[in-house]
Amino acid sequence: MVLNGLMFEITMSKYSTSTDIVNWLPLRASEYVVGSTISSIYFNLPFLMIIYGVTLGTAFYVGQTIIWVVTLMTSLVSILIGGFLIEVVRAFMNEASSAISKHGGRLSQVLQLITTVSIIATMALLFNYNILLRIMEWFGFTLEQVWFIPIFWPSMLIQSLLTGSNYNAVIYSVGCIVLLGVSYILGTYARAKYWVPKPITIELSPRTEQYVKKSSTLGKSTEQAIFSKDLKALFRRKEMMTLLAIPFMLFAVNFIQTDVSILWNDSFGYIDRLGIFLTPGMGLYMLSLYISMVSIGQEGNGFINLQISPIKPKQIILGKLPVGWSLSAVMLVGMLAIERIYINVPIDAFWGISVIGFVTITEASFLGLMFGTMFPDFTEVPRARFIRPEGSLITMIGSGIVVLLSIAPIFASHYIYSDWLSFWLSGLGSIALMVLVCWLSYRQAKFKLEKLLQMN
Repeated sequence: MVLNGLMFEITMSKYSTSTDIVNWLPLRASEYVVGSTISSIYFNLPFLMIIYGVTLGTAFYVGQTIIWVVTLMTSLVSILIGGFLIEVVRAFMNEASSAISKHGGRLSQVLQLITTVSIIATMALLFNYNILLRIMEWFGFTLEQVWFIPIFWPSMLIQSLLTGSNYNAVIYSVGCIVLLGVSYILGTYARAKYWVPKPITIELSPRTEQYVKKSSTLGKSTEQAIFSKDLKALFRRKEMMTLLAIPFMLFAVNFIQTDVSILWNDSFGYIDRLGIFLTPGMGLYMLSLYISMVSIGQEGNGFINLQISPIKPKQIILGKLPVGWSLSAVMLVGMLAIERIYINVPIDAFWGISVIGFVTITEASFLGLMFGTMFPDFTEVPRARFIRPEGSLITMIGSGIVVLLSIAPIFASHYIYSDWLSFWLSGLGSIALMVLVCWLSYRQAKFKLEKLLQMN
């Protein structure tokens, strides 16, 4: 709940936050907090109802109906607690953003990017059940030994009922209610204190250094100008920053849940040690895919500027393609360097891994842009989508199937033939399939973009 609310806050477009008229309505802070929490619950409640609807029959069958009812009520209370706490997180983010913006310049943009990505990644880790269990294992703690941490009280309430400890169940029930009240008070206080962002102050001082002419996009090619614009938007627009948090969250989750020491342990085979990089590799694929598939829709109402300008569809495509690919490629090179240095992967296996990595992120960029031109969403809403929901689903399924088919020759060569010549040839075959997929995706994207540019 906290993570979903945080993502909703961050992904709100600048157009919605700059015209947030609710700040000027005759509302008290407590009313706003309750309304915001109910709104957040409305979007999360269907998932909760599906889970408990499926388990209701099982609860009747095993005679645990009372446990089912208590678990449902505890989940509802937990959702309310998360909704109230998100107001505190929002207030912290607004205060941090205001403090950083005072400095101005590019440094503030970098600090704001780091802060936003760090908050998203931290919240994702704090509210990940597997991560919490892993941290408890590090320190040798059990659930009973961390009874004083409020976040565990709902879980300990259910555990007490299952073990027949009714006295402890009553105590944890009271604790959950107290935590609900404290969360509400904190959320209301945070909203009242940071109701409106601090006004921006501008200080003028005499120029102390000689003026240096900065480079502009006028001397760049059209493709370079589009690439520069989209890259800056990725780092400046907060609704786009969430895309950058994806690989970092997957990296952090993977390395916390996995014993990283096996990287230096030669007793494990290199295939076992390479498994550590599977989840981060998926993060790079998702980063490249997401940035490409939202690159058209992110233009919003500004897409009309591309329609009236003499820019060709080919130039737009070539300008937008490298944005997600370049970021993924840089991180992929770093991963490959670690694999080669610390794991000492054989040269033929390293060739296959490199081909798989670059084929994956390259096809993801082309396929994402193709589907982005087929299902763009230019509407300006509080939570920008940039691509229609059905398009997002089709993109994930379609691109996943195509990428798996493209790298299938390498896996087939490894498990069937297992000789170095077939391994190298299969890599070349995957590259040939990648070129074909990219060419077809480019042609389709260009065709669809031409139609979009001709729309009134």
